[in-house]
This record gives sequence, structure tokens and C-alpha cells, in this order.
Amino acid sequence: MKKSFLISLYFILSINIFSQWSLEAIMPYDSVHSPIVRQVCVVDSSISWAFGIMLINQNYRSPYICRRTIIGWRMVQSDLNPAIRGQCIAATDSMNVWLGTSHPEEIYYSSNGGINWTLQLHIADTGYVEEIMFSKQDPQIGYAFGDMAINGMWNGVRILKTTNRGLNWQIWEFENYGFSCADRSMTVIDSNRAWFGVLNLLGGLAKIINTTNGGLNWIVRDVNVGYGGPFSIQFSQDNNIGVFFGQENANSWIYRTTNSGINWSIAYSTTYYYSKSMRWIQGTSNIYGCSEFVLIRSTDDGLTWRTMTGGPGIDLESLDAVRLNNETIYSLAVTRDRRVYKLLDTVRVIGIENIGTSIPGEFRLHQNYPNPFNPYTTIEFDIPKNSNVVLKVYDVLGRAVAVLSENEFKNAGSYKVKWNASSFSSGVYFCRIQAGNFVDIKKMILVK
Repeated sequence: MKKSFLISLYFILSINIFSQWSLEAIMPYDSVHSPIVRQVCVVDSSISWAFGIMLINQNYRSPYICRRTIIGWRMVQSDLNPAIRGQCIAATDSMNVWLGTSHPEEIYYSSNGGINWTLQLHIADTGYVEEIMFSKQDPQIGYAFGDMAINGMWNGVRILKTTNRGLNWQIWEFENYGFSCADRSMTVIDSNRAWFGVLNLLGGLAKIINTTNGGLNWIVRDVNVGYGGPFSIQFSQDNNIGVFFGQENANSWIYRTTNSGINWSIAYSTTYYYSKSMRWIQGTSNIYGCSEFVLIRSTDDGLTWRTMTGGPGIDLESLDAVRLNNETIYSLAVTRDRRVYKLLDTVRVIGIENIGTSIPGEFRLHQNYPNPFNPYTTIEFDIPKNSNVVLKVYDVLGRAVAVLSENEFKNAGSYKVKWNASSFSSGVYFCRIQAGNFVDIKKMILVK
């Protein structure tokens, strides 16, 4: 009884700590002109960057750059020309950071934490560098996404790639009158695989561009999403499942594909107003997104979505997230007025499979098999009526180390899920299910 009480207490503490946004900080500034924050870039739990602008007057907007280290957020005092029109930022650590600009379209680089900057690439006299992104698996690999403009009208997009931290950039141009980069619509999976969303400013079919071989070949597909989209495109590590925001007037949709972008369907719709950003945590089923007013999450590869709590409910502008280890996701979201919100979440990597057609007579969590196991084990459970199911794996300290189901609605039936513990150490783990009022726990032993 005492042991059962302690385990239950650990569960309660773990659930309270994870999956909840909270205000972490308000970024500083030292000017009479209050900055407007546009973007956050998370490197790890200690290092993050934020970028914005300070509106001096109608034609003069100085870059605002803030960096977070173990001592907190500090505004970066740099030698950047204050007349530079910053557009986006990317960083691989606390020292190496890149800035994309507009009119002219250029990429600047700093190797000393944003203090001193050099012009790394002049792309064109007009246009925008909409986004720069480096692979979190290999920081040598980076992509940039920029607009082409001719005589005051958008005329297509440019895609740039570096394999040496920006010392050299390769450029591809996709000329299409009336097309431009969709907002924050780029995913870099690795050196070979990257995705880009292209907005049709004239209405009609938009476009998605991707490569699976590092730019040797490009696939350009038309997508029918109305006027707004595809924004914030994100793809899974296997390159098959993808999601993006579509938007028109006050309505937003999340589109989803399971065949590498050949076909898309609406997975979720709501009145979100201005969709802002989305981030898929590679190697997991976790996706996070935000509009101006709400933070959302999917833990099943974008199939279902839920609104998250603890956020500001207004003025959201950007989010970014990283996987810290085998069990924890660290995410930050920022508002235009410099507020920073933090989330610690648990990793979800496995899908649940329905087995059989008969309806079980009672709730039951079966003992996993094999047990002991290495590294795979199968967990089965029965639910006699439709229920929201929470299925998690905990370690002996009561920490949730794997989320197999996060309050997912399941019809009455029998189900199984396979847990891959290859990245976990030997020891005792506990599988806990909650389905309606039913709660049960099974002990599992991993032996390597």
C-alpha cells in the first residue's frame, strides 16, 4: 500500500510538471523604442536566441537581438548597421548566429555571439530572406529561403544551401510570377531532405517544393489551399507525413499528408486567425503550433490536435522546440511584446494499433510481452466502452519517459502498442493506463 501511494504521488508530480506552458521571462531592451519580437530560436535548454525590430520611424527599423544563456536573457549589443532591415535569425550554439535581411536580400554572420557581424552573402538588391535553418543533427548543413522580386512584384523564390556553416552557399531559383515564400514555411530534416511552402499571391494553386537528395533534384507540386498557405510546413523524419497551416480570413486549417505531399486533406479546422509557426520534433510524433491567440499540440503525427494551457492567449508570434534527451522536449514561445513562455513535454514516438473486432467485457491492462525484454516490448489493453486513453511509461523515480497515448479518444475494443526502449538504460519501468475512471499499472523490466 505504501509503495502504491508513492508511485501515485510520483505520477501526480510528473503530470503537473510536464505539458504546461508557463511564463519564463520578459526580454530586456535598452532603448526608448520598445522592440517588436518576431522570432525565437532554441538551441538547447540553456541557449536560445530571439529576433525582432525596433521601429525608429516609418522607414527605419533597427534589428533587435536577444540571447539567453544560463544567466538569463540579455540584449546583444552589436556592430550591425542600425539601418539593416533584419528579417529572420538562425543559430547553432551560443556563438554562431546568422541574420537574414530584406532590401537588400543578404545573409550576415557572427561567430562571437552577435557582437560583430560580417556580410556572408549578398543575394539581390530586392527581396526578403524569409527564413534560415540549420540541421539540429548536423550544424554544418543549413538552408535559406528567400523571395525574388522584379519591378515591385514577387516573382518566385530562391532556395539556398550550405554544407560548411555558410562559408559558401548554393542557390536555386524558381521563377513564378505572383509567387513568394509562405511565412516560416521551411523544414530541414537533414542534408538531403528539405521542404518549402510557396504562397500564391494572386490566388489559386499554391506550391510545395522539396528535395530528397540535397538539391540534385527538386520536386515542385501544386496544392489547392485557397488564398492563404501553405504556412509553417513541417514533415516527419521518414519524409512521408507532413502538415501545414492553411488560412483565409478568420479561419485556419491544418492540412495533412501521408504520402509525401502527393495528396492533402484537412486534419483540423478552427477560428485561429493569424497562424504563426509550427515545429515537428524529429524522431517523435510531437508537433507544436501557435496562432496569434493559442498554442496547440499533436502527439500522433498531426492526426489530432488539442489546445494547450498556460499560454498568454494574445500576441503570440513564434515558437521553437528541441528534444533534449530520450524523454523530454523543451520549447519556447514568444509574444510580440517580449514575453517568453516555456514548455517541458514528454516524447511520444509510438502509434496504437487496434486488434480484433470483438468488444471486451472489462477494462484491462495486460502484462507486457516479452518481459523481461530488450529492446522491444508489446503492451496490450482492453476498453469495453469508448474512452479517452492515457498510456505512459515511467521510470522508478516516477518520471514520464515515454508517452504512448496522450488522452486520445479510442472506440471500445482491444489495442496494442510496441515500445522501443533501445535508447533507455536497463532497469525497472512502469506502464500506467488511465481510461475513464479505470487506472492500472504494470511493472516492466528492461535487460540489456
